[in-house]
Amino acid sequence: MVDQLIPALARANSAAMTAVAARVVAAVAVAVAGISPLGPTALAAQAGEGWDSPRVLEMVERARDRRREPVLDEALQSYRAEVGGHIYFFVDSPEHPDPVLLRSDQVALDLYWAYPDRVKQVIRGMRQEEQFPIRDFYYYLDRYTVIHDGFGDEIRVGEGRDVRNVPHPLALDAETTYHYRLTDSTTIRLPGADAPIRVYEIQVRPRSFDTPAIVGSLFVERARADLVRLSFTFTRAAYLDPRNERVEVMLENGLWEGRYWLPREQRLLVRRELPQFDFGVGTVIRAALQVTNYDLNPPLPGGFFVGPPVVLGTSRSALPDYPFATGLFDGFEAVGLAPGQEPATLGEVNVDAIAGRILREQYLSGISRMRLFVPGASSVVRYGRSEGLFTGLGASRALGRSHLAAHAGYAWGSGDPVGELSWRSAGPGVRMRPFASAYLNRPVDLGLRQPAGGIISTGAAAFGNDFRDIHPATGLSAGTQVGSAGTGVLRLGLTGESHRAPVQAETAAPFAGDDEGFRPVAPAEDGSRFFLDASYERRLPLGPLAVTGRPALEIGYADFQDDAGAFARARLGLNATWVSNGRTAGAELRATGAAAFGATPPQHLWYLGGRNTLPGHPFHQYVGDRAALVDLTGWRQVIGEYIQLRLIAAAGWSDVSESPPLPGWVPGLTPWQPAPTDGIRASVGAGLGLLHGIVRLDYAIRTDTGKGSFILSVDPRLWGFL
Repeated sequence: MVDQLIPALARANSAAMTAVAARVVAAVAVAVAGISPLGPTALAAQAGEGWDSPRVLEMVERARDRRREPVLDEALQSYRAEVGGHIYFFVDSPEHPDPVLLRSDQVALDLYWAYPDRVKQVIRGMRQEEQFPIRDFYYYLDRYTVIHDGFGDEIRVGEGRDVRNVPHPLALDAETTYHYRLTDSTTIRLPGADAPIRVYEIQVRPRSFDTPAIVGSLFVERARADLVRLSFTFTRAAYLDPRNERVEVMLENGLWEGRYWLPREQRLLVRRELPQFDFGVGTVIRAALQVTNYDLNPPLPGGFFVGPPVVLGTSRSALPDYPFATGLFDGFEAVGLAPGQEPATLGEVNVDAIAGRILREQYLSGISRMRLFVPGASSVVRYGRSEGLFTGLGASRALGRSHLAAHAGYAWGSGDPVGELSWRSAGPGVRMRPFASAYLNRPVDLGLRQPAGGIISTGAAAFGNDFRDIHPATGLSAGTQVGSAGTGVLRLGLTGESHRAPVQAETAAPFAGDDEGFRPVAPAEDGSRFFLDASYERRLPLGPLAVTGRPALEIGYADFQDDAGAFARARLGLNATWVSNGRTAGAELRATGAAAFGATPPQHLWYLGGRNTLPGHPFHQYVGDRAALVDLTGWRQVIGEYIQLRLIAAAGWSDVSESPPLPGWVPGLTPWQPAPTDGIRASVGAGLGLLHGIVRLDYAIRTDTGKGSFILSVDPRLWGFL
């Protein structure tokens, strides 16, 4: 049975990985508890000597000698320990802060060691659950087993397919590969230790960033130079898999019985992107293992270590029945997936402090610097009544720790060129990210909320239901983004842009009936505006809820045909999400409010009605310079993982200070005269979620007339990729 399982567990299916990323596009960092810097010490003064001071090289030599001793104490001849942990596979995007979980795994195993250096790991339990339909995807062994003895002299990740032949910073002759530097003294509180442990941090960087090497830190115990913790990432030259954007590792030992430094915790992050295409999205594997309940010097039968180093302790079919002490989804906090955490970096390595200017010049990423830029499927092709058929393509270039992207296309119906050139700071761990962009005929949607993903909008428009009410904007924007998931992200920007009224490029859809026409385009005016904008977003836990707040404000001056003067536009979004422990049920409450003051050209109004606002009501039937909307969705799995029962309810309101402009009347087009709601409008409905809730089919009824409609949609978490 072992021969059947281990090859399956060990291989990583490259084709499956690419397929998962394609489906998503088409379809911590938790710091170790108890670490507290003591501030400047005598060691900090020694750090002023710079890299490779005599003191740090002496410390490295002591740590190397200590690490190469076969046993820490002659009294320790063997041990057994219990290992448990979680592995989560999810989609990550810098532009979409909430990760999309694809698969969850949990493992339990026993770790055995005996003098001089014999190791065996016995898998007792293993289970998984897919949140998206993923097949034929297997993890490498080091995702769910313990990396013993800190890799040895050669660092390998992913069974040597991600990284191999990278010298360990404490290997023999490692000084020919690395520079070392002492920093502040630190205390660490660890299980089994009666008092805090004093350690030195030794920063490590390669002598040449063009060689396979690590960038990170060694934490060495002061008295005996035992290696307590090793945390690092890699240079570009170390990566063998062209999909690897970044690999980060953290290994920590614990002090047991006050005498033995043995494995305690292991964290691994592998972030991948498609090497040829820049979708602005990556897939991430986060694994966290904890080693506990050591039994020192247990009797082990003769021949116990004969055979493979990783074996099964039970039949493959019995692995999911293991009595795990924690739930499948209880490991979110350990891997940075809990609200208010950074899921796409371990956060253990301050690469700027270690590598300084060198790192900014040569960013530590394994992905090709030049790629085709496809921010979403609708950036390649889309269709709507204002643009007609649009086709486009782009390219991106990594420039040190920044990202330059260009995208250009043509709207064949309106005859307008469309393009954008953008620059932004990039890289993990960056707390201030400046950005700038120049854009031509960028389509700006007037809806209070985005109605659907790009592919869904294009498909619906092809059959006569255009969900986009847009106007083209041309301008310049620059600013900065400050903060992190833990503190919230603040975005500040300055924008100057000109607007044009949209044209009715298409009057009838190619697959609609002969007697069916589009709605007229939304009214808009020619003009320009200059404004400052600020927005803030933070996701944090509130009891059993994950709550996200998104306030935003624009203040500036507008000069349009019929309306000029100072203006302000404010928006507030609030989401509260609850999911059961087993992820078999959940609910989401959303509230959105918006108001415009001062100059209010048609472009400053908000539209609501229909999908994602008031389902069951006519699409964008309501408009106002003030609007409020609240909706509640609940779901429960009813047939395995594949069918959900959904219940929805929504209520909304809008009003205007002056009579809103009406769309022009065009012969053959469907009449459309949006107006304020005249009170509160509401709807209720029910539906099904299919394929793990990716596809949703709902039927919503408006409460004032009893009329309803079907709504086909996909998971909103995927809209940004569509």
